[in-house]
Amino acid sequence: MSRLLPLVLSLILANPALAEDAPEVRFAQAVTAFEAKNYALAAGILESLVAASPDTDRYAYWLGKAYGRQAEQAGWFEAVRLAKRTRKALEKAVALNPRNAEAVRDLAQFYAEAPGFLGGDPAKAAQLRAELTKLEARPNP
Repeated sequence: MSRLLPLVLSLILANPALAEDAPEVRFAQAVTAFEAKNYALAAGILESLVAASPDTDRYAYWLGKAYGRQAEQAGWFEAVRLAKRTRKALEKAVALNPRNAEAVRDLAQFYAEAPGFLGGDPAKAAQLRAELTKLEARPNP
């Protein structure tokens, strides 16, 4: 995808009518940064997308992923702060779209693995895994 981004950006600059898709370009930049393991940059872009489009579950989901990756690499105090942000972003993504299987799976994993003081909850993890099983059993519409 990283080779595609310069092409998309040049098309937008050449055609202002495409500027309406600017959030999608920013999202592509965030995913590219995430894939390049620049999680701080990805999170920064995604934070602005979530602020501008608070009802878009995939922005919240990817923000949770970026926070989670940052937490994995951070020192203890920063990891605690980022883990809380991870949970909140994933919870928001699932609340916005309970059929987002990736978000449900990642939130269930968070609940299963995180300690209680960070919001871990084995019962919530089990409930989400049951929901995920139902989601995966449904045919795609």
